[in-house]
Amino acid sequence: MRALLASFAVAVLLAGCSFHEWREYDINAASHTDVHRVQQIMQHVAAEAGIPRHFGGSYSPNQPIANYFRDKVQFVAFVDRGEIRIWLMRDDWPPPPAFTEARRLVEPALASAFGSRFSAEQRPVHIVYTDR
Repeated sequence: MRALLASFAVAVLLAGCSFHEWREYDINAASHTDVHRVQQIMQHVAAEAGIPRHFGGSYSPNQPIANYFRDKVQFVAFVDRGEIRIWLMRDDWPPPPAFTEARRLVEPALASAFGSRFSAEQRPVHIVYTDR
């Protein structure tokens, strides 16, 4: 009975929350060839995850070199101070299938292509209460 009540309480709390997860992948000492390779990898990952290319604005501080957006998932890359930064972000719970699939595919693809110049960082998941 306690487990049932706890499950119900969690479901009620989650209904009023917004989740923000942000993963950052970096390529150090990036070249023009690296930009093209990142664009190819992102195009493949986005196609597999079902995230269409986005031609509008971005949340990045620089001009994006690739930008994909679907529902509450954004997959964007830009060059910043000689590094390529790739952001994979979601704003929904549970994680949308597009986010889960992109996360599963992108890290091994980038690690394979860029070796020791590749690094991955997961920012903390933020839970924000909202009045829906």
